[in-house]
Amino acid sequence: MSEQNFEVLLTQTKHFKDIPVTSYMGHEGWARAFMKKNHSEIKMNQLRNFFNEIKRVKGNFSPSEKVKLETNLAYDYGRSVITKDFYEIISRCLAKTNDNDDFDNFVNLMETLIAYHKLATKEKGA
Repeated sequence: MSEQNFEVLLTQTKHFKDIPVTSYMGHEGWARAFMKKNHSEIKMNQLRNFFNEIKRVKGNFSPSEKVKLETNLAYDYGRSVITKDFYEIISRCLAKTNDNDDFDNFVNLMETLIAYHKLATKEKGA
């Protein structure tokens, strides 16, 4: 799925859980294409740090936790350890995250991005 198609899905839905996981997971999913294009400008350490914060929240999602995640994301962008594209798309995904079901799908997205970041880094080095 192209970045543009994924953004259309984000625009058309109210909840992240309504976005089919197949749109971002798998070899044809958005996450692989996004990381293939952007992996060299996104630091794996920051992805992992952000993901650790996400895992801490899993099962206990609340509006205040969402604000903390948004703040951490903005901080990482301000430090230039993530790209503007990553910041914007993940911010939009978080905006569609309103309950634990949405958040579970958001966790899946982040796991997928980390996996494809690792793959893109390996493929570039091969």
